[in-house]
Amino acid sequence: MRICKFQIHTVTMGRAGTPGEETKGGDELRLSARDFPDLKDGDIVEIYHVEDEFSRLLLQVKNTSFRADVGHNTISVEDSIAKTFQLRAYQNVIVKPVPFKEVELNLLELTLKDQYFSRSDMWRNRNALVGSCAHLHKKLEFGCGRTTVHEMWAKGGRVACGTIGENTKIVYRSMTANVYIFIQMSVEMWEFDHYGDLYFEKSIKGFLTDLFKKWQKQQANHDVTIVMFSRTFYDADSLEEFPCKMREGLLRDYKDRFYEDFYRIVVQNEKYDDWTFALIKLKTIFHSYNKTVLNFHNHPGVQLPRAYNSSASEGNVLEVLNMGLNVFEKHTVDRSFERTGQMCVVITPSTGVFEVDRELLTLTKQKSIDYGIGNDLVFMGEQPLHVVPLFILHNKRNWKKSGIEEPVDYAIPNWLNYSYYTSKDADPHVFVPRIRIPEKVLAAIHNGTPLMEEPAPTEKMDTDVASTPNRRKNKNTGKLQGNRPRGGRRLSESAAGPVNFAQKFLLGESRTQVASGVEAVHGSFLLSSSLETANPLRPNATKILENKPLEQPLSDQQRKPTKSPNPRHQRSLINPLAPSKIPVKLTSNRRRWVDIFPTDTSGAAVQTHHFRGTSHSEDAQNTLSKSPASDGARDTESPSSRVRPLDDGDRVNSEPIRDGDGDEGSTIEEEVGVGGSDAAVKSPRRIKTNRAASDVRGSPALSTGIWGNEHKKTIGTKKSYVWGITGEMEWSPNMTTGVDWKALTIPASLPITTDYLPDRRAIQNDYLVSDYSVLPEEPDMSPVNHAQGDAQEPSRYYSRPLSLRELYEELMCQRLQQGFQLISGSKTYTVDADFRVSEKISRKSHLNTQSEQCFLSLGRVFHRIRMDLSNITVTRFTPRHPYRIPRIDYKYRFMVPDMNRYEVSWVTFSHERFEEFNWNYLDFCILTKGRGDYPLEHPQMKCWKGQYFVLPCSQSIIKKISDDQSNSRCDIWNLFDRSPEEYDAMCDGFMRVIEMCNRMKRVQRGRKVNPAKRQPAPSRVLSLLGRSTHLNAISSPDLHGSQSAPTKNPSPLAVQYTSLEAFKAASNSLGLEVPSPHGSPARTSGLSVMSPLQDILEAMKAPFENIVTFQKQTDLQPGFFLSYEAVEWVMENLGIPCSELASELFSRMITDRLIVHASGKRSFPFVCGFYLYNIVQPGETRHPIEMELEDCDIDFDQVWIECAIANPAKGRLRFLEDRTRELGLLKQDHGIMSAEAALDRNNPYPFSSKKSCLINVDMYYRGSNRLEWAVANYHSTFTPDCAFEIELKWLQASGPMFGELMQVWGRRCPSNGFHLIPVPGDPFALPSKASSDPLRMPIFVPLQCDRIIGIIKASLHVEEDPRVYQKLVHMQEAILHRFGFISLQENARRIDVMTNSREYVHVSGGMFAMIPAHDNSKELEQLVEDCNTLPLAGYWWAWNNCLTKKWRAANTGDEAFLDKMLADFRRFCSNDESRLEDLWSEYTLETPILQF
Repeated sequence: MRICKFQIHTVTMGRAGTPGEETKGGDELRLSARDFPDLKDGDIVEIYHVEDEFSRLLLQVKNTSFRADVGHNTISVEDSIAKTFQLRAYQNVIVKPVPFKEVELNLLELTLKDQYFSRSDMWRNRNALVGSCAHLHKKLEFGCGRTTVHEMWAKGGRVACGTIGENTKIVYRSMTANVYIFIQMSVEMWEFDHYGDLYFEKSIKGFLTDLFKKWQKQQANHDVTIVMFSRTFYDADSLEEFPCKMREGLLRDYKDRFYEDFYRIVVQNEKYDDWTFALIKLKTIFHSYNKTVLNFHNHPGVQLPRAYNSSASEGNVLEVLNMGLNVFEKHTVDRSFERTGQMCVVITPSTGVFEVDRELLTLTKQKSIDYGIGNDLVFMGEQPLHVVPLFILHNKRNWKKSGIEEPVDYAIPNWLNYSYYTSKDADPHVFVPRIRIPEKVLAAIHNGTPLMEEPAPTEKMDTDVASTPNRRKNKNTGKLQGNRPRGGRRLSESAAGPVNFAQKFLLGESRTQVASGVEAVHGSFLLSSSLETANPLRPNATKILENKPLEQPLSDQQRKPTKSPNPRHQRSLINPLAPSKIPVKLTSNRRRWVDIFPTDTSGAAVQTHHFRGTSHSEDAQNTLSKSPASDGARDTESPSSRVRPLDDGDRVNSEPIRDGDGDEGSTIEEEVGVGGSDAAVKSPRRIKTNRAASDVRGSPALSTGIWGNEHKKTIGTKKSYVWGITGEMEWSPNMTTGVDWKALTIPASLPITTDYLPDRRAIQNDYLVSDYSVLPEEPDMSPVNHAQGDAQEPSRYYSRPLSLRELYEELMCQRLQQGFQLISGSKTYTVDADFRVSEKISRKSHLNTQSEQCFLSLGRVFHRIRMDLSNITVTRFTPRHPYRIPRIDYKYRFMVPDMNRYEVSWVTFSHERFEEFNWNYLDFCILTKGRGDYPLEHPQMKCWKGQYFVLPCSQSIIKKISDDQSNSRCDIWNLFDRSPEEYDAMCDGFMRVIEMCNRMKRVQRGRKVNPAKRQPAPSRVLSLLGRSTHLNAISSPDLHGSQSAPTKNPSPLAVQYTSLEAFKAASNSLGLEVPSPHGSPARTSGLSVMSPLQDILEAMKAPFENIVTFQKQTDLQPGFFLSYEAVEWVMENLGIPCSELASELFSRMITDRLIVHASGKRSFPFVCGFYLYNIVQPGETRHPIEMELEDCDIDFDQVWIECAIANPAKGRLRFLEDRTRELGLLKQDHGIMSAEAALDRNNPYPFSSKKSCLINVDMYYRGSNRLEWAVANYHSTFTPDCAFEIELKWLQASGPMFGELMQVWGRRCPSNGFHLIPVPGDPFALPSKASSDPLRMPIFVPLQCDRIIGIIKASLHVEEDPRVYQKLVHMQEAILHRFGFISLQENARRIDVMTNSREYVHVSGGMFAMIPAHDNSKELEQLVEDCNTLPLAGYWWAWNNCLTKKWRAANTGDEAFLDKMLADFRRFCSNDESRLEDLWSEYTLETPILQF
């Protein structure tokens, strides 16, 4: 300990630009080495003022902390840290070294914002943090990822600083998550609560307003979708009572009631700083919601059954959760790099009880747990006296059978997080009952009349309800015998219990006298009151017992059925009033989220929004301070437990908690027997921490020693409570629940660790075991590869093989990001020689003692990865009897923003089997980095995907439309009237874009245009060139030159023009001016098409031409050039009329071995575009790149992005222009025609096909210690009139680094005339696709023109002129072109417009349009029910939900621009100002139609 003078210094702002961030240019602590000679790198020092010992700071000493400029007996700390810990400058402080373990944290919470962290990134980040020191609000950087310290726990309390050790649990919370908020619009929403507020007002004005305020305070910026949903019942007995068009959306429940579910999207994928607009919109919709839904099908003259809204308990809560799960389970597709985490929030006026389907409940539970998605239920009603949430399972079997009264079967969803909201305006002195008393009881007490006397339930009946029966099986009949199952008593049996209990309670008898009656009360009283409604003041709220009069209890003979129709009756049922009496088996599902909770002093998980009147953890609860996210207008905590939260500007009073101050726990104190008797339940917390005996607190996995021999005693089956997410906390009726503001404000990601592992007996009996080995590649230490691999910029051809340690960690990363969890403590144990799972399945009896292993779990699937000295063994434990996964089809009515009616949609709820995933293939794909026999593009491979479009910039037109408020017309785009110079500029800009993607640096070539040489040749050139006018037969260049030589399928030019003399003769016959050898321009030294090829090549080498590059370029040989620039140069200087003739010239150079492809393959053809070629050096026998590729075992096109370029200003399209004008109509998709007409049809590679290339994600060398790669699938051909697609797929890449790479590409593209935007893989999300998003739907925009529709109807019904529909499609394309839409290249494969839909994207990237196919008319008629329009004549319009604010710029426009575009497009299609008829009149039926 040393007393020093305290000083403050500042450091340079880091990348995040916030104070207190660690950067390379500064440090947090500065001291003198001569004052602290014993300190070394990594030591921890404690700093505090002499007079203020309560405020203590912990910092870690680094090598950079020792500074020569620090004075004697002086220590300096960074300014923001000193302010946070109230350290004052120029005063004395005590500096004392402390042991690392004494101040180690139990739990550390980190927040993320505006970035994507996969679970593997979290694990790698956690490993980098181990051994460091953290304090509140500290900024941490790892690679390109940035996190902030939010909260820390140690010894059962919150602290302000501490050290991060191996046993520290790290929780990642996101401030930019994908949040779906569902609001249940049940009948209770129009009723009043105890304080006189509508439940809807309580939901919107109360809860949502408070939630958005907390988001704003925490600076959370979530991607939010708000959905209002409800269920409408119809009072009908048969389907014939409904009109035909109404029947397609009807469903039937287990009571044979007809119903429809309605969903309305209010806000979809939006990020707002101020959510006032959304709240106003919700209130506006509320006033008309009920009327709109109930009268949706009402039409004049149509008689319909009575419609009424359902109650909250009968609503579609599980259905709406599954719709959110269907979206979240595809989080790997259309991956956004701006958000992390997923959460569903359901706001309901219910009290917590729902009637659900058993199969749907099982499916929802398994999907929620397996995918690690947080589901939060927020109840507006009052919390009842029984356990919640409570699901009453549908009894479908004997609903209609009279005389058979079956018991109610309950389920307690412990995997759901729930909250009860109380308005901040509520009077705390007003008594709010948590139970509804029947009117008969209230009247009897008020009038003083005695109640009907009934015998109370016997003690045996209480035991049957609360305990597990001792069952035995009859060998002959197979029926279960023994005590009657719990919950089997009928309503009439326990009717006297509630009445007597309520009478005693209201008459003021002592609690001890009625406590025993609580357990005897069956759910018929308390549950029926909470099922009826959330409002006890409703007139019909207390008629449950009136409908079922009190009966005398049945005798044993009457109660005992002779034969049970349902086998479920024979098993024990859950008593919601005493769930703690039912111990259940502890499973991995119960422990999946346990590591996000801090632990109290006893080692049990703490859930801060659950409170007890009197509890065994009362002392711990009172000492817990609130979470920083939990402060607000009125929290649900008691005043005694409130502590002011710690914000960014707060000062912290903290004192590190030492190990000596804590208690010594034990492992599992006791086990709960299988019978579940009361004696077996002694401690409310089963699992406690033993930090001395195990590595992880509360770790059931270590109770069995990871299947080792550490524990010699026999350990029974582990049990837990049926209630609660962790299984540790005992439920009691005096427990109250508040709002979990932290989970709703900054939701936690699924923790990367868990603590459950099945024991040996379970593995032997319930699992199938298989294993395989993965052998890493031997590192290639050849001189070429080794030198290039160790360089600062390694060769792209050489891929360093993974080491044994890297492969071991990467296999763990792959399982973590697929949803597995690392079982805590398993990594630190080594396998001994006695390890055997089973004698039959054990393949090795002896394992190396130096091996390292880890266990991972996902549901009931467990993996063990073991690393030996030379190989890695993966052992898979899959269930012997897997669960049956139901497949549920669901229909619903749906309305999205900008839609004016509900449309029918459908979805399938199902779940994938993780035990059937091909892990063997994935592991070898990682080993080979997607090369060879294990490519990433495997149909069963679940990889991350992101799709991007490269679109031309149209900033001037977008600005004109946005700024011109007086003119609302948007059909001013002229995308296909570009000049040749504009086409040339776009192609040159695209060349620069590909250079950027290839990480090339070249001197830009200056264009020199000679307009005289751009005159179009006569149209008879088509016949002489041998080109067909059938556009669909035209295709683009071959990209696999090694498989097709240039002479294999020679073009007509190659056959006809075998010499330059023949070329001259053909040019003269075409009417083209061939330059004279003596009269050519000076800059080409007199060259012409008659000149020798060697002379032409020498002229290209001229430095002022900038065609051939001789400067050093990584991974290329000097003397390379781009084929598109070479073709341009030849056309400009030799007078060649089109690019095809110029390409033939270079093809002869390849034949004469003057040039060669940059890969060195002589058979590779010449392709006009971004293709690299080299000039063959004299005396060169083999190309150096070719030899290097052979050593690296990789192809050239696997590491370089090369694509053809179809410039309409240089190809054969110029010769088709005159003929196009003569036809007088629009061609089928002008953009596709332009591209195909500019390409040589004899090349076999089809247009719109894709190539693939490996991308180095760490392209700009940010210092990643991981081999990060991805696969880019891109179009093989670029044309200015079509969108160019780049699809990225990856497995082994960091989210922050990948996001930064895409942002760099996006920032650099606009300077080249293009902009890069993310797009969804399924832009329209039509329900006909099984993988479509159920919460997205396109908007149908019909062509509402009577004259056009009349002609089309007559043609389609009478079949007189089948050309009419084809003509209509052409006109629809003309409309899209006028509004700035360009075609997708995939439309080239959709030739038949009658059977294939055609898709388009706007040049701004903000919207998509589709022309539906004729054969899909039935589907359209189901989705669009407007009888006044023809569904065939119209468009599907969809928004780009991937275009977030981070990607918006001047080239994309804002939301006002997008709304203006849709509004004018609708006006055009509705024939506003006769624009639609004027366009149709341009293409009359007499005009000939070009057949394709």
